Amino acid sequence: MIEEVVVTAQKREQSLADVPISMSVIGGEAIEKGSITNFEEIDEQVPNFFVARSPGADAIFMRGLGSGSGSPTLEQSVVMFVDEIYGGNARQFQTPWLDLERVEILRGPQGYLVGKNTSAGAIRFISRRPTDYFEGRLSAEYDFERKGPTLTAILSGPVSDTVGLRGAIKYRDVDGYIYNSLSDSDEPGNEELAARLIGTFDSGPWSVMAKAEVTRLENFGNPYVMTSAIAGRPLDRTKETLSSVGPDRDDNETQNFVLQVDYDLGDHTVTSITGWSAYESIHDADADFFEADLAWTTFREDFDQLSQEFRLLSPTGGQLEYVLGLYAHTTNLEERRATVAMFAPPASSYRTFDQDSDTFSAYGGVTWHFNDSWSIVGGLRYTHETKDAHYVRIMGADSWPDLIGAVAADITDSLSASEVSPAVTLQWRPVEELMLYATYSEGHKAGGFQGAIPNATETAFEYGPEKAQSIEVGAKGSYGRGSFELAVFETSYEDLQVSASVPVDPNTTVFGFFTGNAAEATTRGLELSGAVALTDKFRLRGSFALLDGKFDSYQDGPCAQGQAPDDPVRGSCVLTGVDLPFAPAYSGSLSANYETPVSDRITFIGDLTVNFRDDYRTDAPNDPHFVQKAYEKIDLRFALLFDESLEVAVVGRNLTDEYTFGFGGSGSLAANPVFGLAPDARMLPLDPPRTVALQVNWSF
Repeated sequence: MIEEVVVTAQKREQSLADVPISMSVIGGEAIEKGSITNFEEIDEQVPNFFVARSPGADAIFMRGLGSGSGSPTLEQSVVMFVDEIYGGNARQFQTPWLDLERVEILRGPQGYLVGKNTSAGAIRFISRRPTDYFEGRLSAEYDFERKGPTLTAILSGPVSDTVGLRGAIKYRDVDGYIYNSLSDSDEPGNEELAARLIGTFDSGPWSVMAKAEVTRLENFGNPYVMTSAIAGRPLDRTKETLSSVGPDRDDNETQNFVLQVDYDLGDHTVTSITGWSAYESIHDADADFFEADLAWTTFREDFDQLSQEFRLLSPTGGQLEYVLGLYAHTTNLEERRATVAMFAPPASSYRTFDQDSDTFSAYGGVTWHFNDSWSIVGGLRYTHETKDAHYVRIMGADSWPDLIGAVAADITDSLSASEVSPAVTLQWRPVEELMLYATYSEGHKAGGFQGAIPNATETAFEYGPEKAQSIEVGAKGSYGRGSFELAVFETSYEDLQVSASVPVDPNTTVFGFFTGNAAEATTRGLELSGAVALTDKFRLRGSFALLDGKFDSYQDGPCAQGQAPDDPVRGSCVLTGVDLPFAPAYSGSLSANYETPVSDRITFIGDLTVNFRDDYRTDAPNDPHFVQKAYEKIDLRFALLFDESLEVAVVGRNLTDEYTFGFGGSGSLAANPVFGLAPDARMLPLDPPRTVALQVNWSF
């Protein structure tokens, strides 16, 4: 039989089949056996879910909606929550995944219950807790394509009748998959180290969980390649970049601490969650992205966040179930960026951006089971947020690292805004094996400031909030050996925040990311997933999604490189009616699992997965060079399990060796008519090629 999946998307433990939300769940065992180390390695397995990697930061898209891959200061429309701690910054939880119980991916606006800025969706990470028995796990993997190991050690168990500990550590060191002929190296090389310690205390009405986690992620080089049909540069795994200023790198160090206290107040539970999250990152890049030594750029960030949540949870099983909560956090972000323009030293610039933000919200949700078949769920969240920002731009030949030059801009601004996010759901269970639901929900994402971009002006420094209104109708059911989920949705967005690369000056010698509010956008579609145990040994899982997402009205959108603007004064192009980026007409995944005993002590396990997507654009400008063509990828895993404790496996990913990319970059310098390659030059970050790894896992 297909195992029941338990989730906590609505603040209490529930079966996935009882939650009226379109969501996908990836279990910790699947993450470990699939050798999943980052977002890019799961997005193809989840309907209508994309992760785009850009020079600034990763961006997450759900149902064609996301915050774009521009400024790292831009808060995401699809928000991460790691052990209930809010992570709205793209780099806040960028480091390795480690010892997870599961990942819950919630599609569509989740404003009232999950938290702020969830106008397109939310992703919840749940770490494994200490066990009440002693257990351990050692795992070693070697990637033959990227020539490096991944090592993991986990130890868990009771210290006493009331105290438990769980420790986990992971190290990864692999080479790159793109050959840089100028540096004679493979990029991007990757070295990761993550360590976590979780302690629990459980006695009487009190339950306490404390988590401390530190991570370090170092990338050497980057996956960006320059392509041009005119210049004879096909999309392949070679590049020619080298900067006289410094090497390409992307380093990120994080510290995360959580203290959760639960108290049983009669039949109710009172919970306090205190979180501290901080990171420091350095990202240096050869900004021309081809062999000419024209420009170099650096992104440097220092971020910290302190959060506190209190909530009251009613008992489960009564006619009325409810949750009430208060949440607050304060953040500080310091960003330092520089662009060194060797071809035109006066165009070099150094920018600073400092922002303090405070958020307070109150929320509540009530479920009324007014008979055995019908229930209605209502929820509301009020959020108030303030932001204070200061931006400085210094121009001149010596702006980096000597910081000598003329102050070209000095901007101070602040905002204060309040929003209300309601939701209402009607649930009907005509039979025990089937649940139907219909939901209306609203979400919002706060406004903000441009960050340390090279082209900020006082009149366009601030951008406004975006708002979403969504209708979703769905069904979840089980049938003998199988289960399924179906959702049909339509979501409309007002003042959608879009971040895209745009030229800084008319000669397109420097480009930067600019965030603005598109007028309107709508996304609608269907999501279907299911699982069936055909026999005791053979299981199938699958997902399929249809999507239609468009800009309903976007008069001042970004233009493609070399495209004549519709508004010459503003340098903008009309994108009304154009498809949203990362919105293929169809996508899906099909996987098969076969497990059978070979002998009394040995079990064979085989897993085959096929992921597929239709054509889609990878950035907001309507540029044909940014279109990723339809593709299929095949993953395969064979394993032998000895005595239920020692497993030896071979893991293959992208066995058809598809060339795919997750972001479209304008490549302004390479497309420049004076010193570039060709007008069709574009910068694209390539996804990993075919990889084969040997994996050994020992559990005790």
